[in-house]
Amino acid sequence: MREIEGFFDKIGLFESRLGSGRFENGNLIVPVSGFDIGVSHPLRKEGYGYGPYEGELIFEGVVDSRREVTEYIGDPKNPEGFKKPREIIDDIPANPCLEGETIQEYGFEGFQNEPVNAWVSDWIVHARSFRLRIRDDCLLSHPP
Repeated sequence: MREIEGFFDKIGLFESRLGSGRFENGNLIVPVSGFDIGVSHPLRKEGYGYGPYEGELIFEGVVDSRREVTEYIGDPKNPEGFKKPREIIDDIPANPCLEGETIQEYGFEGFQNEPVNAWVSDWIVHARSFRLRIRDDCLLSHPP
């Protein structure tokens, strides 16, 4: 896996598949697949192709995480409708080490199949920084 810090705004997550986020040592890690990186993303210069990619979104020093989830009724490919949207606010313990730190806002959306099939919109994370972890097998043998 290759990791790169920053460049969140150069990642296309609209049609991505999001796994269940997990918290580790004050960081939120969200498995993601089916995303793209923009042509100006530094990984493109390292020979990563056009995607879709698979990896993890890593938000470091999280102070807030909330999202709106709209569950599918029936099979998402042939939905019979949706349940009423609901907001999920993650319970994040206060971290005194983050006092005085610059906190950034990150927003994204995508399809979630765990723990339920749903559309996740407006997932807003406030965190100190962001890293992308991407699978090495996304690397092309010859850079474009």
